[in-house]
Amino acid sequence: MALNHMPSGRFAANAAWLGFNVIAHNLARWITRLGLRETLLTTKTVRTRFIALPGRLARRGRRLHLHLPANWPWQEAFLAARENLASLTIPTATPA
Repeated sequence: MALNHMPSGRFAANAAWLGFNVIAHNLARWITRLGLRETLLTTKTVRTRFIALPGRLARRGRRLHLHLPANWPWQEAFLAARENLASLTIPTATPA
């Protein structure tokens, strides 16, 4: 997480930077576990394959469409992860 390269000399700025890094790490882990259903992908691999996505968003008929490259090697895994994440249900709190 590059903790030896804090961006500022101020404690509050470094604390915020560290907090954002922890949130990003946890999101990558959740995407890996719930979306891709894998456990051994590194954060760099997730970032390289799925976050730095070589796609294009287009709006058509008031809907967003994601256009992916035709021979992108991780297209099937990305679409499966998107389906897995979209099918998750959000638990609601029951009134007391």
